Amino acid sequence: MSCNNHGCTECNPCDKCKQSCDPCATNCYQDCGCTTSVTWECITNPGVHETLGVVDTMTGTEVLAAIATTIDNIVAGVPIVGDDKYARISSTDTTSDYLNTKLLVATPLTKVVISAGADERIRFGLSFPALISADFGNQIQIGTDGKLRVLTTSTPADIKVVGGSGVTVTGTGPAADPYIVSINPSISIVRPCFDNIWRAVTLVPTGNANVVYNGGTPQYRYRYDGTVEFRGSASYTVAFGAYTTANRKFVIPMGNIPTTCLTAGEQTGAADLKGISYIDGPGVGDQITQQYGYVIRKNAQNYLLEFSSSYIAATSKSIVVNFEGAVFHPTI
Repeated sequence: MSCNNHGCTECNPCDKCKQSCDPCATNCYQDCGCTTSVTWECITNPGVHETLGVVDTMTGTEVLAAIATTIDNIVAGVPIVGDDKYARISSTDTTSDYLNTKLLVATPLTKVVISAGADERIRFGLSFPALISADFGNQIQIGTDGKLRVLTTSTPADIKVVGGSGVTVTGTGPAADPYIVSINPSISIVRPCFDNIWRAVTLVPTGNANVVYNGGTPQYRYRYDGTVEFRGSASYTVAFGAYTTANRKFVIPMGNIPTTCLTAGEQTGAADLKGISYIDGPGVGDQITQQYGYVIRKNAQNYLLEFSSSYIAATSKSIVVNFEGAVFHPTI
């Protein structure tokens, strides 16, 4: 059957109008009893409503279906196009909330809302102080512009510790395995007082009327290894007795050195540091050689002089005690 006066042969007045009858849909609907254009099946051009899922080509029934789908999605929690008030992390997230609540940060990250109460934005930042380690030797710090910078130090020259004669080196250098330099125990450690400066020996009275001090100032010094060395001289007049008397040998105190640099314990012990003998020719009608001399002796920090003679008769001699070459090695 055709639609009246329109040549629409596929339109049945007793059936709903099909899409194939679109060219004459209005008259077909009128012929089929569609007396108004707002009937659900006859409605055309409903407009575009994105939030509802409605497009302009839908019929009334399709519009209702789109609205129903939208309501179902709201109940099911499916986000609606254009409604970005809330957010979910994923499709399995059970709770929608504002972005500021959903987005969490931990140190060293920071988060702040910009333009609160207006066109709000969320700004993420990085806390540089929270990134800097407090470990010893850390070369990173915050510059005056608030940015990170690396401290620059002069590059030290490569150092290699090498042992030598009497010196042993162990360790690799770092704090966990430091260099250890061991020396031969016979090598003395230099002290500040081992300065090689000459000082006067403190002289003391002879305590013997037969031995008279005439003059002279002997000196001593501490070498850099702690050895005590003497120089200079002191002059004495010695009245020796006859060969058969006890006055042919005298032992007198000469002087001493302090115990401030070398302790008394380090100077302990007795030793003869130097001895000199003089030989005179025999007297008239005498074939016996005449001798006399002296010995420089150490007893702890005290120094003694021993004068002796082999003269037959009592003889007085002027003796110059020369300290050059007298050396004492302390126990250090």
